[in-house]
Amino acid sequence: MKLKKKVFGMLAAVLLMVTAVFIGTQGMGLVHAETLKVSINGTELQDGKYYEFGGSRGSGTMSECAPDSLPEVYIYYDAGVIEV
Repeated sequence: MKLKKKVFGMLAAVLLMVTAVFIGTQGMGLVHAETLKVSINGTELQDGKYYEFGGSRGSGTMSECAPDSLPEVYIYYDAGVIEV
């Protein structure tokens, strides 16, 4: 009788754990970088583009710049990664 209660208790615990894991994973999903939108000072950054700060730093605007004539301070954005 005691063994039957122990086995039933262990089965109930396993069922409870499996149910908790299943319910916990329902809201999880993958996030793709292509849906990511990044903007700085109102300018939405595009993949593979270089940007420079206009006006005074910290309060100016961002503008796209050509890779062959980069200013001293610029950022490069690609696939969610910003290089300064």
